[in-house]
Amino acid sequence: MTESRDTARPVESRAANSWPGQTGWLLAWLAVAAMGALAITQALGFGRIGPLPVIQSLTPWLLLPAFPIAVVAAWRQRGALALTAAGIALALLVLSAPIAFPGGRRDVAPGAPRFSVAFANVYHHNASATAGESVLAPDADVLAVVEMNEAMAEQLEQLGVDERYPYRLARPHWSSEGLGLYSKFPIVDGEIRRIGSRLGMEVRLDVDGQPVRVFVVHPFPPVSDGRTSREWADSLDAIGDAATTPGPPTVVVGDFNASRWHPPFRDLLGRGLRDVHEWMGRGFSTSWPVAWDLPPFVRLDHALLRPGVVPTGVRELHVPGSDHRGLVADLALTQGST
Repeated sequence: MTESRDTARPVESRAANSWPGQTGWLLAWLAVAAMGALAITQALGFGRIGPLPVIQSLTPWLLLPAFPIAVVAAWRQRGALALTAAGIALALLVLSAPIAFPGGRRDVAPGAPRFSVAFANVYHHNASATAGESVLAPDADVLAVVEMNEAMAEQLEQLGVDERYPYRLARPHWSSEGLGLYSKFPIVDGEIRRIGSRLGMEVRLDVDGQPVRVFVVHPFPPVSDGRTSREWADSLDAIGDAATTPGPPTVVVGDFNASRWHPPFRDLLGRGLRDVHEWMGRGFSTSWPVAWDLPPFVRLDHALLRPGVVPTGVRELHVPGSDHRGLVADLALTQGST
């Protein structure tokens, strides 16, 4: 009996150690290799090549399996696989750290000028009256919209946008290049011009006697080929060039077609711009795609701030008929900003 039990134990041990089997380990290595390639593009800042930006938008979801693979591989004493998967998991943690731990204080002096900015991509085929009602509902001090067609502009007029917002700069268009800005504050100066490969807007407002600069941007998405990926990344560079020129406190709102998971967008943030959602601890929130069967998985719509203006709140804005969620940012000018 003793001999029989002794011979049974190694058989049980071999059966246990074989799980998940050679096919399973091969699949795990293939998955880790693909995740590793994606992590390398993030580490080296590759983001202008063909369909790569589309893949990078899925970075947190594509790298997440590295965690269970590392645990199972360590449990089954697959050292090389465990270490490789753990390295990829660490890369995801490093990429996520600025979102999870945004840091920075938002000191607002008593009596500091405060204002709110609403932004929405209303979708260029959308002429829904409920969409117009939705973007007007927050009653923000400044309303910026992109992909605004003529019908949507007319809907806003019928809903009383002129009475609410006596100052405006708008260019409705049937294509996705339509845009507009409506303000309760006087527009001191403003122009619609190309910022990168697409039309954008630069406006200077008088906010309770203090100047504030607002950019409205909407780069083309990097969805078709290498050329559009390069143009998209170059547009993000151009937005950074425009927003960081000397001037008053600056707000940049728009559908950037980019997220924290895109190296060119991180480069833009690295030029002294802060993302309102991240600053307010909402960096993992998403804004696109809303109209698909899948839940939204990435934030493409942002409000970015330069020193001199800080957020006090942010919330999402539902826009019927659009594939994007909009946003409403509550802002304040810091003491001594000029």
